[in-house]
Amino acid sequence: MLGLRKKKAAASVPCEAPAPAVLDARGNELLRLPEPGAAMLPSSLAFSLYKAGSTLLSKVLEDLAPHAGVRAYNLEKELFRLGIEHRDLPKSVAGVFRERGYCYTVFRSMPFAYEIPIFENAPKLLLVRDPRDILVSHYFSMGKTHPTPGDAVSQKKRERFDRERQIVQTTTVDEHALRKAELFRRYFAEYDRRLLAQPNLRIDRYEDIVFSKPDWVDAICGHLGWEIEVETCASVAQKHDIVPEDEQGNRHIRRVRPGDHVEKLRPETIASLNETFAPVLERYGYDR
Repeated sequence: MLGLRKKKAAASVPCEAPAPAVLDARGNELLRLPEPGAAMLPSSLAFSLYKAGSTLLSKVLEDLAPHAGVRAYNLEKELFRLGIEHRDLPKSVAGVFRERGYCYTVFRSMPFAYEIPIFENAPKLLLVRDPRDILVSHYFSMGKTHPTPGDAVSQKKRERFDRERQIVQTTTVDEHALRKAELFRRYFAEYDRRLLAQPNLRIDRYEDIVFSKPDWVDAICGHLGWEIEVETCASVAQKHDIVPEDEQGNRHIRRVRPGDHVEKLRPETIASLNETFAPVLERYGYDR
């Protein structure tokens, strides 16, 4: 039950020294890790997938972390803001991962361009969603609601985004789902290969938490070892408990309710996706 475990966080303890700046091959600073949180708590890692509730997970952790004395840090978002391509990252980026004081949130696929030294020992979260609903949501996001990359990103990356949006806007949701199915199958496969066997991992399904956010927030804090006031957790859960009564096609939070693929996709498209994602559907308990 919400609130039985929580109490006011213990007095803060100095954390380890922050990581040095990440430098490129020429010695120029690419990014600098902010100061850690004050509490001497193990750093944690949060994973999800595009359109699987990743933004929700990130915002919830960002709101909770300061109350636990932890610094929430979104490396992927920071790289995007700075316009740094993954292929340009030096191996030294691994230095941003510190053993204590941080919550690294949220990775939307398994990172491939850099190592995560704390990967095995850190408490980890994984939020998944029915891949068929992911593909439907991805279609509407890419076609309408996903923000256009800002000036910080490279011209090539912005052009790639524009081309992708043009493609989506001239195809049907069925065509898009079939075209992107293999990409998301690989995302799930990489989690299967590298994440699922790791210790200290909590897995949640979007379908189970979207209407039970107070219990979910409580479970997150318990898994990460965050002791936060009951009222604070309840407030964070309520803040993010957004469920539109009707479908909002032009907003990031478009529908929320599970099973959207049944209404949006043709039976033959669903049948094809069922085959592509058969191991995923079975592993996470989704009906075919």
